[in-house]
Parts: sequence; structure tokens; C-alpha cells
Amino acid sequence: MQWKLWLRVLLAILSICGVLCVAVVVMPPNPAGPAAEPGPPVEIRPDAGPDQNLGLPDDFAEVDAATNDALFPMPFAAEGDENLERHQSANARLYRAAVKVSTASKPVGQQFPAMFQETGDCVSQGFCNAYKLRLSVQVASGRPQRVIDPFPPYTYGATRVLVDGPKLPCRRAGAYPSSAIKAFREFGVVTAEEAGVPYSGRLADDWGCNGPPARLIALGKQRTGDAYPIRSAAEAAAALDNGYPLTLSTNWRPDAGREIDGRIVCRRGGNWAHQMAVIGFDGAVSDNLDRKYFLIWNSHGAQAHKKPLGDEPQGSFWVTWPEFEKICRSSTLYAINDATGFPADDLDWSLFDRLKE
Repeated sequence: MQWKLWLRVLLAILSICGVLCVAVVVMPPNPAGPAAEPGPPVEIRPDAGPDQNLGLPDDFAEVDAATNDALFPMPFAAEGDENLERHQSANARLYRAAVKVSTASKPVGQQFPAMFQETGDCVSQGFCNAYKLRLSVQVASGRPQRVIDPFPPYTYGATRVLVDGPKLPCRRAGAYPSSAIKAFREFGVVTAEEAGVPYSGRLADDWGCNGPPARLIALGKQRTGDAYPIRSAAEAAAALDNGYPLTLSTNWRPDAGREIDGRIVCRRGGNWAHQMAVIGFDGAVSDNLDRKYFLIWNSHGAQAHKKPLGDEPQGSFWVTWPEFEKICRSSTLYAINDATGFPADDLDWSLFDRLKE
């Protein structure tokens, strides 16, 4: 009977761990025992260094491994411009664009609520958080467009089934970050209202196994966009300063954080395989890189991290430039670019402050 008790304990632990994602990296072997069943194959920066556990998938082609150059130019940098330092003293809190718009999840004047994933669909959660802020920035910049709440199960199903097909069997959660970008480029996004069902981990798992409904695929193809790889803190600062939120797929796990310069700042506290969004940069606090900060937004609910000290969204935290540079060396990042296909909102911009400080 004792083995039955241990089985129940193991199942309980696995059910709790289900809210995390096996998406981008393989955890280091556990010296105390055998490693757990790995998730999808490793996807990690090709310039991470010889001491990293590399193993790029065959279709990892967004970056030229021989030259470490992007295969297409970043949309936010002038052609031939190699002086990324000009962005290092900028402040770009892209989440502030959210207060200018209303969606089904929030009225005008409020931040987007923190998302809480219920299964290993962090790739879709992190993408959707970045996507809706990119829409908000586009509207704040004067584009006649409506901001929507993208539906994570659609992105998850399109990524796993329509892009990767049988490479990701139903019994395993997680998805490739680059495949989610391919799904965005080809199959776009849909809203929860269009899906006609609320978010749940069970639904995400179902669509991640069988694919989203055909009617939604036809609709999503009208709302496609693009994204570009980010390879360093300097490129990330440039992207954010030009209005492009990032997705971040990483094995870097934050600690509990501490108060520095009027914000909650985290260091590395462990490992996980997870995707989040990067939605802000503060570079004007000091000329010292140790006091320049990136804002990361998680999808583990409003209480997953310490309450922000300012107007940052619940579930977010800051990291220093040197810490973020380390993250970039062993992670996969994309700047979310064009997002099209939604009619305009009629908003009164005079009610709000500037987007950027």
C-alpha cells in the first residue's frame, strides 16, 4: 500500500508543476537522481558559450549561426546604424500605453490584469502579453486600430499543431518559441470573444493536441504580424525605446526580489523553462549600467511576485542591465512588430499622460 501513497504524492506534485512550462531549455541533470522526462528539444541562443547545454533544433534559422547576425534587419534600427548606445539612457514603459485603451478584460484608464496560466502554455501567454501591448503602443502612436485580448489557447494550438505537427505529442506540454512566432506570421491571433469559450488549462491542452477550430484559423489568418530576434541588452533597449515589447524564453528564474531605486528588482534565483514578456526599460536613472533596468511581466498571476512599487502591472518585476545581459546570452528573445487586422477604437487621448517619460 505504501507505493500507492507515494504515487498519490507524485501525481500531486506533477499537477502543481503543470502551471510551469517546458518550453525552451533542458534543466541541468539532478545529481541526486535521474532527470525528469525532458520537454521539447532545446532552443537556446547559439552564442551562449561552450559551457552551455546547446542543441539547436533543425529549423532554428532566425539567426545566422556563422556570423551571429540577424537574417533580416530589425524594424526599429536605421539601416547601417550600429550606435545602439543612444537608447541606453531612454525610459520606455510600454505598459503605460494600456491605460489609453479598453478591451474585454479592462476599461480605459487601467492596466491589463495579470494572466494566470493553468498548464504548460507559457509560450502563448508570454506572446499574448507582448502582443496586446504592441497593439496598445500602435494605437498610442496614432494608428487607427482596436486593441484586443488575444486568446492564448489559439496561439498554443496553432504553434504545436499547425506549425510543429507530430513533433510535440499530446502527452507533453510546452512549445517552441520560434514556432510561436511562425504561427503568428502565418495564423495570426483571435480573441476570446471570437473563440466563444473562456480560457482554461484544459482547453489549451485540447487545442495544443488537436489544433484550434477551423473557423478560428480562417479568422486568425487575417490578423498576422511579425517579430525579430533580439540578441543583447543593447538591442532589447533599442527595441523597447522604439515601442516593441519582447517575448523572453529562458531558463533564468527570478528570486523574491528587493527594493532598489523605488522598484522591485530580482536576481537569478534558480532554473525553469519558461516564457515571459519584457515590457519596459528605465535607462535614465543613472549612467551606471547597474542602475539601468528592464521590466519583465510574468503569467503566474498577480501574487506570483512582490507587489510593484509604482504603476507597473501586477505580476511584473525589474532586472538590472548586467543581469539582463546574462539572460540574453542563454535565452531566446523576439521583438513583436506589426499587428494588423482590427478596426479602430474611438479614444479621447487628452485624458492621458505621455506614453514615455
